[in-house]
Amino acid sequence: MRRKLVLGIVLVALGVVGILYAQQKYPDASDPTVVLDNDQVVVQRVEMSPGEWVGEHSHNGDQVVVSLSNMSLMYREGGKETKRTFEVGEVMWVEAGTHDHKALTEGAAILVTVK
Repeated sequence: MRRKLVLGIVLVALGVVGILYAQQKYPDASDPTVVLDNDQVVVQRVEMSPGEWVGEHSHNGDQVVVSLSNMSLMYREGGKETKRTFEVGEVMWVEAGTHDHKALTEGAAILVTVK
């Protein structure tokens, strides 16, 4: 059952990617755009400016993240920092918990979160 739910979420995220990638104006990370919000899922589009830390935050549940740009992020969790690099369309799984991240790329880091 959980596998079907995750697959469904990923398919929704990938469907939204085409719509979002065609748009040219993106919000700041401090103000993500809610693309879809109902009693089962929240989909947000986020843009991080180069060098911008989003700010430590928590997620109560796991989430799927889809990269809309080629990007490198510094990811901080539990006092440990790790550099991560993603290509357009790459799908990531982020477990519930507290973390922070910032864009290391020259251009904006653009992504979609599905939770």
